Parts: sequence; C-alpha cells; structure tokens
Amino acid sequence: MNAALDHIEEVLNETELEDIGKKQLSMSNVSVPEIKFNHVKFSYGDKEVLHDVNFEMQKNTITALVGQSGGGKSTVANLLKRFWDVDSGEILIRGINIKDISLSEFMSEISMVFQRI
Repeated sequence: MNAALDHIEEVLNETELEDIGKKQLSMSNVSVPEIKFNHVKFSYGDKEVLHDVNFEMQKNTITALVGQSGGGKSTVANLLKRFWDVDSGEILIRGINIKDISLSEFMSEISMVFQRI
C-alpha cells in the first residue's frame, strides 16, 4: 500500500502542462502529414530515452511502433497524447505544433485505448 501511495503522490506532484495554445486544428490538409515527429528528444530526468526521432503518419493509414521492451514505444505514444512535452524538437498535428493547440481542443480530437485495465 505504501508503494501505491508513493506512486499517487508522484502523480499529484507532477507539474501541470502550461496551456498557452491558441490555435485550432483545421481539417486535414493532404499536403502535410497528419502527425509528424520532427527531431524529437525526450528524457526521464537525466536519462535521455528518445534521440532525434523523426517519422510521419499519413491520414487513413495504420502505423505500428514495433521494438524491444524499453525501446521508447510507450514514450512516443505518451508524448503524442501530451502527457509530457518534448525536451527538443516538435510534434506536429496537421502541420501545427501540439504545444500551440489549446489543451481542450487537443483533447477533443484524440482518443486513447490503454493496454492495462
């Protein structure tokens, strides 16, 4: 129980993401990818786990993230959901940096299905 309480305290002590976004997502523009990771770097504390990640996801396609355990797949998904912000680089949705989209607008456009029950 102490471990569970410690985890709850960690979550409650996380810094809330700043919501300075003013942009609205427009309908998809076929000239830009639906989602683009552009030179993304991310660290958990002092440990850098994503190093200069670049890829694009086109609308109406399926993209699979495949790799070994600890390879960064869940981190990529969590960054896309904006659970954290990248250290450097940018994540674009329809050509707009996700930091520039208001959190309420962003959350109304994304769905999540979690692995764990």
